Amino acid sequence: MIIRKAEEQDYAAVDQIILNLHALHVASNPDFYEPIDHVITMADYQEFIASPEHLYYVAEEDGLICGIVFATTKDINAPDMIKQKTGYMDSLYVLPAYRRKGIGKQLFLFIEEKLALHGVQHLNLMVWQFNQGAAKFYEKLGMTAQRAIYWKEL
Repeated sequence: MIIRKAEEQDYAAVDQIILNLHALHVASNPDFYEPIDHVITMADYQEFIASPEHLYYVAEEDGLICGIVFATTKDINAPDMIKQKTGYMDSLYVLPAYRRKGIGKQLFLFIEEKLALHGVQHLNLMVWQFNQGAAKFYEKLGMTAQRAIYWKEL
């Protein structure tokens, strides 16, 4: 298994993986998500993979893309906060047939290292309440819950 920077020719495979992740969100949280054909357009994907603030990587095994990790760097410059560079993991997903092989862990550790090289001091990500498997995965990798977001339907 190798992890490499996402390239333009990877779009179809990456798009399918993102749609798999999106389907999980649609099924578990239909109040927020609806089925769509593409979560990321080709134009947006091209912009993201060219941007130094967006870190888009794929895991490849036997020539097939089996996982993704996407992160973004951001400078925090709010007047009431300590100035710092933070990282946000947008997506980490491994196709079901490739799970339990350590690929997700390798993707996580890889993006941690890349973010650190970009001067990032903290990594943030969001896990929906329904996805306790993901929460446990991230906790095993040393992450802790920082805040909770509450909502109420009106």
